[in-house]
Amino acid sequence: MKKDSDLLIVDKAESIVLSGLSGMTKIALAVLLIAALGWLGGMSYQEELQQQEVYCKMVGEGRWPDYQGTFESECKEGTDER
Repeated sequence: MKKDSDLLIVDKAESIVLSGLSGMTKIALAVLLIAALGWLGGMSYQEELQQQEVYCKMVGEGRWPDYQGTFESECKEGTDER
């Protein structure tokens, strides 16, 4: 649990770092941060789709057991089309 003094130090450090920046620079940094988080989230989604594709293919070919129990519901389209 953080103490009030710890929070005060963090607030003071943030104000020192951000105090030298103009308003437009702060806005640009915020937009850049949001864009970076969106990009990383999209990459994570694409990775999940690729993992599901591999799982469906391997279970469909009989190489892996359906250890997640999701083959029938998530891979029903067939492994030939994927």
